[in-house]
Amino acid sequence: MKFPFQSRALKGTNSIKIGQEDYIKGLEECRNTLRGRLTLVKGDKLYTDKDLATKLGAVWKLLHKWKMVPLGKGYYNFHFESIDDFRKIWAVGTANLKPGLLRLSQWTKDFSHYSQKQTHASIWIRLVELPQEYWREHTLKEIASAIGTPIDLDAPTRNRAFGHYAHLLVDIDLSKRSFDEILVVIMLIYWSLRSFIGTHLELKYNMKEGHYFVTIAM
Repeated sequence: MKFPFQSRALKGTNSIKIGQEDYIKGLEECRNTLRGRLTLVKGDKLYTDKDLATKLGAVWKLLHKWKMVPLGKGYYNFHFESIDDFRKIWAVGTANLKPGLLRLSQWTKDFSHYSQKQTHASIWIRLVELPQEYWREHTLKEIASAIGTPIDLDAPTRNRAFGHYAHLLVDIDLSKRSFDEILVVIMLIYWSLRSFIGTHLELKYNMKEGHYFVTIAM
């Protein structure tokens, strides 16, 4: 009697040769897959897999089915039924879950979380001597995005309790070059009344580029 999975170990080794057809099908099944790494700041509550899937469902708001597969050590695979959903979520790249940051990347074969090196860290930075006109949350996060992924502001910064520096929590890739200064470019548009033409109002604008250097401290 012949069994379908008889021993096929290569002679003199502890290795096995697998069928190519099924392996290729396995690769094709991962075509609409992204890999994610969830990072938490010390003190953040840990997510259960169910809680994380529920949170992502509320954030992503996808119309088609998707599946989350835990891989261990904070790594996950995300399989998307729709190629449009796959492209949409990949374009976002990073999701701020509050708490936690989920960073997405392209799926790769032969992945093992044991061989991955953690190069990212969540670090509080200070934007020193920043003029008050820049102290809107969106603007502050735009500036901080020059060195990483902004996560949050502390309460004094959000409430403008003092103006010595803005304090932001930023996810930073420590394997990349670090900077102690950011050049902020502002495109200012000035609208002015040009003339009345019948019942239509014609406007013209002048565009002016401004610059400001921001010092970073950690």
